[in-house]
Amino acid sequence: VEDDEVFAQVISRALTQREYAASHALDIQAAQSLLRDHHFHYAILDLNLGGQTSLSLIPELKKSNPEIQILILTGYASIATAVEAIKLGADN
Repeated sequence: VEDDEVFAQVISRALTQREYAASHALDIQAAQSLLRDHHFHYAILDLNLGGQTSLSLIPELKKSNPEIQILILTGYASIATAVEAIKLGADN
């Protein structure tokens, strides 16, 4: 889930080249839609999605697959946010 289209394409291309199937959502609503239609083993979330936080997606991702591995990317990190993300179930 990444709101920067160019960066999302770079990540998707890199994952596809490593033989992962990749799906991309620009915002929380699009991510929720993908989550209804697909089963994911991994998730990469941009923390800041145009003024919204992706932290709310972590419980939904964990509910859909308790074994999912979640990576949070951000340029705006704080210790408190990192601790909250880990408590919600993010792996890194």
